Amino acid sequence: MASSSNGNGNLLDEFEESFQACLHALAKEEPSTEIDKEALKLEVDQTTMKFIHLARQMEAFFLQKRFLLSALKPELVLKEENLDLRYEIQRKDELIRKHYEKIDQWKSLLMDQQPITQQGSAGMQGSNDMRGLQGTGTAGPMMGGGTAGGVTGGPGGAGVMSQGPPGAMGLPGMSGPMQ
Repeated sequence: MASSSNGNGNLLDEFEESFQACLHALAKEEPSTEIDKEALKLEVDQTTMKFIHLARQMEAFFLQKRFLLSALKPELVLKEENLDLRYEIQRKDELIRKHYEKIDQWKSLLMDQQPITQQGSAGMQGSNDMRGLQGTGTAGPMMGGGTAGGVTGGPGGAGVMSQGPPGAMGLPGMSGPMQ
């Protein structure tokens, strides 16, 4: 491996050499005398500090390049942010889908717990009858693209409304389409 003192100024090579020096200092056999232990501790501290210093220099280098890129080509930064937002929406849509699956499981569990003979009684015909709620669209809408024509799925397969302006979905405090 080339020495960092050769004057080439390659920060990545220096960083790698510093990392190797840290590993070498940590992998040495433990000395038997107190003086050797202190020297080893000093060497580990020095190599670690050099490694941290070079890591900060590399971070500053990449931050400078990132700043130049954002100043010269701001559309690339916008594309990256747009891609990040799409991934976040996909992740949240998947989370919502999993919640809908859990809701379906809990609904079926509750329906299984209610005796069938009580379905016709007067006490069960009120708002406590869970059998009439399956697939009624009470779970609310999902955002993003689950399928090509909008999002479907959810409780009972028909419980999710298609996408539209938030005001049309009946969400409180939101009027008109989102921009």
